[in-house]
This record gives sequence, C-alpha cells and structure tokens, in this order.
Amino acid sequence: MRRHVKNALIAGAITAVSGIVLFLAMAYSIEWLMIVAYPLNLPGMLPTFLLGLGSGGDVGAVLPTDVAQYVLGFLVWWGVISLADNRAGAIKQKTEDAHPQV
Repeated sequence: MRRHVKNALIAGAITAVSGIVLFLAMAYSIEWLMIVAYPLNLPGMLPTFLLGLGSGGDVGAVLPTDVAQYVLGFLVWWGVISLADNRAGAIKQKTEDAHPQV
C-alpha cells in the first residue's frame, strides 16, 4: 500500500473516531470523554471557525453537525501525518546511508 493512502486511512480513522466520541460524549454528558475528543477534533474545529464555515449563531460557531470541521480535520491530520512520515523516512534513509548493511 502506498504511503499517502496509508496516511489518508490513518487520518480518516482519527477523524472518524474523534467525531464519534464527540457525539457520544455530548449525547450522554460524559465529561472525561469530551476531554479526549476535543483535542483530536480541534484541528478541524479551529479552521472551520476561522474560515466562518460554522453554522452556529451569528458568529459562525462550530456545531458537532458541521461537516466542514470533519473535512478540514481530515485534511489537517493527513498533512501532519504525511509530514511526520516523510520526515521519518528521510531520517531512516540517512541512517541507512551512513551505516550500510554488509
């Protein structure tokens, strides 16, 4: 499997799990679960709010039902994971070049 597809799957899983956990935490008023879900969902909530894509009230507050936060969250997570994967690959390649196998 290509690296960008693997990275997209990981980003999609993080976005899906954080969205599901956020909905469950709000539905059942589980505060400790919200503490886990918000940091994972923040990379989508912040750009959605800053771009004015939220549908809540006059200020464009982000609601859990706004699809834009999940799309933007996926894109941000995909970028972060891809950058980390590329950096790790570069470090691994550099190490292999410095210490070749016999």
